[in-house]
Amino acid sequence: MDLRLLLLSSHYRSRLNFTWKALKQAQKNLQKITDFVYKINKNNYLSDEPSALKIPDFQKRIEKAMDDDLNTPLALSILYEFISHFNKLYADKKISTQNMEEIKNFWEKINKIFGLQIPRKKSSSTIPEKIIELAKKRELARRNGNFELADSLREQIKKFGYKIIDHNNNAPEIIPIKQNKNS
Repeated sequence: MDLRLLLLSSHYRSRLNFTWKALKQAQKNLQKITDFVYKINKNNYLSDEPSALKIPDFQKRIEKAMDDDLNTPLALSILYEFISHFNKLYADKKISTQNMEEIKNFWEKINKIFGLQIPRKKSSSTIPEKIIELAKKRELARRNGNFELADSLREQIKKFGYKIIDHNNNAPEIIPIKQNKNS
């Protein structure tokens, strides 16, 4: 999928400048999309009021980019912009059940264009107890203002192939980091 996203990030009429740095960026972008897909499929709706996320506007802009000589780089940049807006609203707990259904429908339509085979839910593998314990210690250090220790524990967790996503008043979320088979 990393390579597919890298290819989609350059216009089909342009010569692809393949670099390892560009592939790493594609991996990061794919992780952002994967995190987004996990969030919308968690069934964790946060608000009763619909948000100001203008999904039809984003959809029209993506369709317009694709109608403009299959401008996939522009379409992807609009998708990243949408994900950024979504993440802000999600962090502020301003996404409703109605919003989430619209967002899921939007993602299904957009993903038909890009063909990114991202699972709807995290793999069924459970998070090891050691990682959960490290995450608990990190959260305690963070709440006590010991940010140096919290950062150190975050790095330890990352070395084991997991990442921590902090939420305002909720427990942090532990997500497996997609592993690069070449590294």
